[in-house]
Amino acid sequence: MSDRKDLPAPKASNWAQRVTEEVRALMGKTGPASARAVTIGDLAGGGSGLPGGGWGGGGSAPYVPDLTPPPTPTGFAVSAAISHVFIEHDAPLYLMGHGHAKTRVFGAKAVTGQPMPTFANAVLLTEFTGIVYAYPSDPATHWRLWIKWVTVDGVESTDPAGGTNGLGVVTGQDVALLLDALTGKITESELYAALGQRIDLIDGNGVGSVNARVAAEASTRSTVDGYLGAQQTVRIDVAGHVTGYGLAGSSPDGSGASATSSFGVRANTFFVAPPALAQATAPTTGLYDGFVWLDTSLTPAVTRYRSGGTWTLIPPALPFVIQTTPTTINGVAVPAGVYANDLFVKNGTITNAKIGNLAVDDAKIANLSVSKILAGSMVVGQYITSANYVAGVQGWAINAAGNAEFQNATLRGTVYASAGSIGGILINGSAIYSSNYTWQGAGFLIDSNGNAYFNNLWSRGSVMGGSYYGYAWPAAGSTGFYLGPEGLLVGNANNGRYFQLDSQGNVYAPNFSIVNGNAYFNGSGTFNGNGTFSGNLSAAGGTFNGLLTASFAQVDTLNVAGGAVTSMRVGQRDLGDYFMGSPLVYVDITMPAGSSGVVLHGTAEVRIAAASSSDPLVVSIVREGDGAVLGSGRFAAPNSTLDTLLVCVPVVAFDPSPVAGYGRYYLRVSGAGLPATWTSNVGRAVLTATGGKR
Repeated sequence: MSDRKDLPAPKASNWAQRVTEEVRALMGKTGPASARAVTIGDLAGGGSGLPGGGWGGGGSAPYVPDLTPPPTPTGFAVSAAISHVFIEHDAPLYLMGHGHAKTRVFGAKAVTGQPMPTFANAVLLTEFTGIVYAYPSDPATHWRLWIKWVTVDGVESTDPAGGTNGLGVVTGQDVALLLDALTGKITESELYAALGQRIDLIDGNGVGSVNARVAAEASTRSTVDGYLGAQQTVRIDVAGHVTGYGLAGSSPDGSGASATSSFGVRANTFFVAPPALAQATAPTTGLYDGFVWLDTSLTPAVTRYRSGGTWTLIPPALPFVIQTTPTTINGVAVPAGVYANDLFVKNGTITNAKIGNLAVDDAKIANLSVSKILAGSMVVGQYITSANYVAGVQGWAINAAGNAEFQNATLRGTVYASAGSIGGILINGSAIYSSNYTWQGAGFLIDSNGNAYFNNLWSRGSVMGGSYYGYAWPAAGSTGFYLGPEGLLVGNANNGRYFQLDSQGNVYAPNFSIVNGNAYFNGSGTFNGNGTFSGNLSAAGGTFNGLLTASFAQVDTLNVAGGAVTSMRVGQRDLGDYFMGSPLVYVDITMPAGSSGVVLHGTAEVRIAAASSSDPLVVSIVREGDGAVLGSGRFAAPNSTLDTLLVCVPVVAFDPSPVAGYGRYYLRVSGAGLPATWTSNVGRAVLTATGGKR
């Protein structure tokens, strides 16, 4: 992984952090969904787990990336510690590209004496999320830095923040290395050697020697100062205001073992300043910011200071000042204290400190009170709580075990959990369900397969399936359903097979509709099988083409013209043995009161012996009940020379006054000269009754 350009070297201090960020992105925990790694499960499942619904099939609408570049970062600022550069910017609140994903940092090292780098010279140093980041660096390195924002869809800012030459920052010096260098140079100097040499005059005891003068002073002040050994001072007395410096050494017992020395300065202000070079021409070598040149080409001489490659009359801040008394300078109150422009400390102990801007590589703090913390990452050993936290009552807490307690929470992203409970609603790895849920009983359950179980369901919105996305027919070839405030759609009108029920109660289907309480049928239909019409069929008006057949008990109207409403019954019998004058076949028909009449059609087909007389064969239709003969048909036998004769006699009758309700009619054969009984004579009798009401 170290070959990736966006990861630091494995030995870098932030290598583990960057690897963790990349792995979480591949797992789909952070960053855009389109950047998640594809797993074997995704492929085996047909891609259903992929962003945008995977490959082929149904699923949600495909993910459409937004390639709009984000704005140039704002609030870009840099600062440095000794081995880190701190990078920060404003919170990225833009929405293009589906929002912010990360920040890219570009940089180039500036070298003294060479042109200042531009963005064309910069390389990608790192990427980070959040608004604050610490980039590892070598000490004493001058960086020029730029940043760009990157969207979730992978598009970066057109122009970087940082300007032409980037924001400049220099990491701190290695103090231990500098002290070693200074110590070596000082100890090798002639001054150091001279200061370490003994003063020969001190060892002499002659008249006028230092030893004799000190001895005389010590003797004089022995009761005051206690064995004073030596002292040299420079003092100035201005109207009683005494100032000066002095060097003194003493030995309480007169031996070198107990000797001590002191150097003191008595003044309102003590400072250290760089030396000045006095000459008529500007110096050209050994220059540095703060170099002092006393320009003697002018009278009086003018002091000039080196700053940023040019000479100026404005003096830089002195490196070290001790102010022993408070004072006011140009209206500014300056308290007593020690002032340093650049302070290099290897080890220090500070009781109280006021720091305007602090950049720290590593810190160990027992108690920290701040009004605001901006952090790129945070590691907690025990817990983080709000100041008002009371367990189970108020405030919030997050402990090191990963447990958290909040009063309320609003989550705009994704929640990952294996189980949980919210107000009595339980969650596990396969379902969300109420605490009282039982199969086919109380409660509810929604499982991971998309199945849901409820007792009742009230929906304020829509329920849809298949290819539906609203109250509109989908494209041809698609199907499904929609149920919402507008109504119900089933099937697809673009396919010619559909059903629609709108919110006004109107019904629409192919060739059929019910609109405002009126039913309309267009086209033709086919009914296969047997059926029964029960109830009342009524209409104020209209036209019906075809045949409507139903029992008279269900069809009750006098306003259907042309006998369009009829009732028909058919009786049929294959004859064997039968008797003269007995019914051959019956037909039953039910007619409502006020019927217009019953039309009867009968046919008798019998095989008989030749007649022995001239009496005809009579086939009659008889109304049972009163025995009324409604119609007859006759056939005269030709002669007796034939043994048998096949006779087919039709008969038609009309009953203008049928019996209301149940009625029966039958067909019979008679003839005075014919035998009373026929045996094993095959024939057939058919009787049809058709009734109507107008």
